[in-house]
Order: sequence, then C-alpha cells, then structure tokens
Amino acid sequence: MKPFHAMKRFGAKIPAAIGTGLLVLGTSVHAALPEGVTTQTTAAKADINEAGALGIGIFLAIMVFMWLRRVMR
Repeated sequence: MKPFHAMKRFGAKIPAAIGTGLLVLGTSVHAALPEGVTTQTTAAKADINEAGALGIGIFLAIMVFMWLRRVMR
C-alpha cells in the first residue's frame, strides 16, 4: 500500500496512537530532585517574577509619559 493511501486509510488512528504512547512515557518518568535544585528553582522563579514586574512597570511608565506628552500639546 502506498504511503498516501495508508495515511488516508489510517490517518485518524496514527496520531492518536503516537499521542497515547507519548502520554504514557511522559507520565511514567518522575525523578526525585535534590533539595538544592528545588531551592534554586524557587529562587529563579522569584527573580523572573521580579524582572517581569520591573519590565511591565517600565513599559507602563513610558506609555503614561507618552500619553501625557500627547495630552499637553
């Protein structure tokens, strides 16, 4: 059977089978992380949140400044 005809015949079943296999493999692999890794991940998350808030604050300050310049003209 040619590949095009096989895909046409079994097209809906192939991606479902691949997805199910990946789901089973993905859920069965869990490893215990050392305490240091967990601590560093938490610290990195806090740093990223702080940097994101700072970036949004700077963006908003620039937008307010531009808006005020436009209003004062």
